[in-house]
Amino acid sequence: MNRFANSWAIAKQSWAVLQNNPSLAVFPLISGIGTLLVSIPFLAPFVLLAMNQEKHSAVVGPLGYVIGLLMYAAVYTVVIFCNSALVTCAYQNLRGLPSTPQEGFQNAMRHLPKIVGWAVLSATVGQVLRAVQEKGGILGAVVGGLVGLAWNLVVFFVVPLMVIENLGPIDALRESAERLKRTWGEQLILNGGMGLVSFVFCVLPLMALVALAVVCFVSNIIALGLILLGVGILYLMASMVVMSCLTTVYQTALYVWSSTGALPAGFSQDSIQFAFVQKQGLFR
Repeated sequence: MNRFANSWAIAKQSWAVLQNNPSLAVFPLISGIGTLLVSIPFLAPFVLLAMNQEKHSAVVGPLGYVIGLLMYAAVYTVVIFCNSALVTCAYQNLRGLPSTPQEGFQNAMRHLPKIVGWAVLSATVGQVLRAVQEKGGILGAVVGGLVGLAWNLVVFFVVPLMVIENLGPIDALRESAERLKRTWGEQLILNGGMGLVSFVFCVLPLMALVALAVVCFVSNIIALGLILLGVGILYLMASMVVMSCLTTVYQTALYVWSSTGALPAGFSQDSIQFAFVQKQGLFR
């Protein structure tokens, strides 16, 4: 219960920032649309590869990974670009300064080469981890999962470091890892407060709506079932936009604190300290 209370406090503080700056919601919305658009050109090759899997099995595997890497790089570029714009505006807001989406996108555009470079690196790491998990059996799945968790922790501050401190991708990666060590110690786990809030207020209501829709379909109440499914889709889209904003706002707040040692506007000391905890604290 204490963990949920802390998670809820973090979400409320992040929500207050979003309420005061509702234009932040533009970025994940554009990111979602852009991701869909850049993915479409890659779908046809994947379908053709799947249809010719048996006929050209020796070629399909490597070619599939190449296409997958290209798609990942394109998608990551869109996502990281929009996230960079969001971080820019959130950083301003957390310092008590106004911001506009135009300013966010302009700053992201100034750092576009770094964003593309980071997207390619991230996509490559993602493909390698995916290959390890798919080809390595149980051991590969375990190792890939652990390495993936470590990677997500190490890269936590990369985007803010690139777009705010003007570091290159490799320097930002190195500084992100060093900053985590300096600020929270060497043995760390990400607490996942936003994930807990997202499950309670996003996933559970969506599951309830889908369950009610299924009951309606089984009971031959088709119209109501379709309405519930429509509401569920809209709720899913809205919740994804909101949670993306809240997560990035909180990430930026942690970056501000790690950079200056001062609490960002609207956040408490407890919410900052709750983000990362010592491993040994889990077993006390």
